Amino acid sequence: MSVYATVELHGCDGSYFCLSGENAGDQNVVLGTNPQGLYDAPVKVSMKKGAFEVGGHPTKVDRPYRELDISLGAYSDDPEEWAEIDSKLRGAFDYEIDPWDPAAHSARLVITTDRSGPRWLDVLLLESPIMAMDTDPFDYGHSLLPLRLVAPQPMWAQDDWVGDAEHPAGWQLEGASSGAGEVFLCNPTDRPMAHEWVITGDGIAHLPDFTWTGAKGKRVPGVDFRTGRDDSGRVLNLPPIGAINGHGATCRVNRMRIPLEDFTNTNIAGLMGGNRLLWVVPPYTPWTAVPVSASSVTSPVFGILAKQPRLWSRPWGLEKF
Repeated sequence: MSVYATVELHGCDGSYFCLSGENAGDQNVVLGTNPQGLYDAPVKVSMKKGAFEVGGHPTKVDRPYRELDISLGAYSDDPEEWAEIDSKLRGAFDYEIDPWDPAAHSARLVITTDRSGPRWLDVLLLESPIMAMDTDPFDYGHSLLPLRLVAPQPMWAQDDWVGDAEHPAGWQLEGASSGAGEVFLCNPTDRPMAHEWVITGDGIAHLPDFTWTGAKGKRVPGVDFRTGRDDSGRVLNLPPIGAINGHGATCRVNRMRIPLEDFTNTNIAGLMGGNRLLWVVPPYTPWTAVPVSASSVTSPVFGILAKQPRLWSRPWGLEKF
């Protein structure tokens, strides 16, 4: 890499190594040359050809997990110190998230640039490392550890967007049993955004669940041209939330997550009568104000927050606005 991109490793054991950039090697570990798999996320397009068709047409776009091949060099003038550093480096990775530790996490690679800020991948070991042993590393105080890693979520992530003063992502009702407002949705990334709504308080939340249309950078609520469905005014009415639910719930678009989960970590999607959030926010959707409302509120304060994840195909770039 270069001085323009800082590459950091946050180990699954809480360790930290700056691998590339201004402070590279401060922990006596650096990123080796020719890393593979860090750039574009893997994509496989399936094609089909009709009997009389010239050429073919795509039938499926598959986005599998990301595999990475990197090497990390550990060094020291003191052989015993080298051995300790090498041990700590190996301890930064594991094949799975520790099943005995409720706070466990995988290792994380973070790449930071001035252009795009920090983006990260959570990674696991894909197979056991096989270090080249042409010479005794104790003699030279240096080793190069080749690693085959896998990122189950192949997209580079950033912190969820939760709004600012100009574009609030949350709305709050105080001292009233019902009311309406608006929040802003935006997806500046190249990937569809499966946002989620966080409800706090006792009452019924009414959430927008829109279809979108338009060119990149000009998306607006409208007819979904793939299905012909017009949900540009669809509102999802949640079941009443109260003390039994821990005074809150999270409603999700992501089909791999529980659609509606309360603050006691209970799946309450069954109370939805088969309804759920349906529509993601397309890539490159500009700031758009969408309506939210609440009714039958019994708590002093009732809040609705749109948590908006940021996922990218690359560790930097791809911004359009």
